[in-house]
Amino acid sequence: MLMKCTIIFLALFLSRSLSAHLSRKRKKTLMVNLQDKNRELRRIEQILRAIPDLVVVFDSSGRMPFVSHSVTMFLDFTSDELEGTSFWNILTQDSVRLIKSAFMDALAIKRKPEDDSTLLWEGESMTVKLLDKNAEDDNCKVFSLKGVVHFSGESPECVCSIRPEEDHCEQETTILRSCKYKNTSPTPEARQISLPDSSRQSSTS
Repeated sequence: MLMKCTIIFLALFLSRSLSAHLSRKRKKTLMVNLQDKNRELRRIEQILRAIPDLVVVFDSSGRMPFVSHSVTMFLDFTSDELEGTSFWNILTQDSVRLIKSAFMDALAIKRKPEDDSTLLWEGESMTVKLLDKNAEDDNCKVFSLKGVVHFSGESPECVCSIRPEEDHCEQETTILRSCKYKNTSPTPEARQISLPDSSRQSSTS
């Protein structure tokens, strides 16, 4: 009887010791995984800081969960000011319509079940106009935007790279201000000058 009780006691002791060992092992594995994930996130952050373009992530409602720190190079906003707000608030109305349409087209594309992303506007560069603080539609900044729509997660998101089109912006601003001063509308020739090459081709065709 004593031998039997001793065996049961040893079995319970070994079982508890094994369970504690496995628990420590799982915790150690979890800590290693979290450390690896943290290093990966830091690496991505360093890469994003090194990219001169403005990087923005927004969902179908326009909400921006991420705006890169490089936004301060182009606009009088910080990333903290813009994150969590609507992308549509810093775009002109025609640019909002253009991006919404491209986003919906990307969502409507038939894809394989394993595909988790698709190019925005078939990978072509879009000309969009961003508004700075207290700016109006006739005092915008013109940018070139390329994006990828991701379907993984709770809702689709678009990750886009944005860079300025300085020459086009200067031309358009000069034309609009001149017409506003003279109280006239831009001539067809002036409108043609202010359009980027891609838009000019579409308008002439």
